[in-house]
Amino acid sequence: MANFRLLAAMDEEIEDELLLLSCYKDNSNSGDAFNFDELSAEACKKLFRFEKDDIPNLCTALGIPDSFEYADAIAARDAPLLNCWGFIDGTVRPLCRPTTNQRILFNGHKRVHAIKFQSIVSPNGLVANMYGPIEGRRHDAGLLRESGICGELQTHITTPTGDIYVIYGDPAYPMTTHIIKPFRGGVISAAQARFNKMSAVRTCVEWTFGKILTLFAFLDYKKNLKLYLQPVGNITWLAPFL
Repeated sequence: MANFRLLAAMDEEIEDELLLLSCYKDNSNSGDAFNFDELSAEACKKLFRFEKDDIPNLCTALGIPDSFEYADAIAARDAPLLNCWGFIDGTVRPLCRPTTNQRILFNGHKRVHAIKFQSIVSPNGLVANMYGPIEGRRHDAGLLRESGICGELQTHITTPTGDIYVIYGDPAYPMTTHIIKPFRGGVISAAQARFNKMSAVRTCVEWTFGKILTLFAFLDYKKNLKLYLQPVGNITWLAPFL
């Protein structure tokens, strides 16, 4: 059964069921690997809404290649990291000021009431992983911890030969085996300054968020995003996959 997580209601009771619906989050892991060739026609139709024989034609029509060399694509942009395959970032989605639980939703950095999401974006602009929504007051590091993505990276982004692939984030994220961030400080060496040029390559994650708002402009109109009247979390979560 899906887990329901209240976005606010840590210290106050919430009587409106619409808030519960807007914060719906299924935490079950349905991302297990599968062999497409072994899928039955019925299972393929259920998963992809297309007949199995039509999937190759769909890939051709959408221009999807047989494989993506993400790390090579990033390295080709003169990136100092040769084993980076994606970029992680948190995004704040402003909301109309709610009638209750304002302090829980208030984001002090952006000075707005909001919900937050965490995304990992590949160099071709696809959202490879997305987690949320959570309260707007939460820090990116807390969002990372709650998402459990570090364990997923440890399991899936280390090759059988021991090669480790990483993602790159801003200084808000902790340095781990699979997450790299820029050097901080007013005085850094020339080598560290060259490494920090990786942040220029990372701007593709911002382009992805910007394109989502361009295609779904209503997500950028906070006066109409009312947490108690709409499933705001579900709408925002669905947009990148459309």
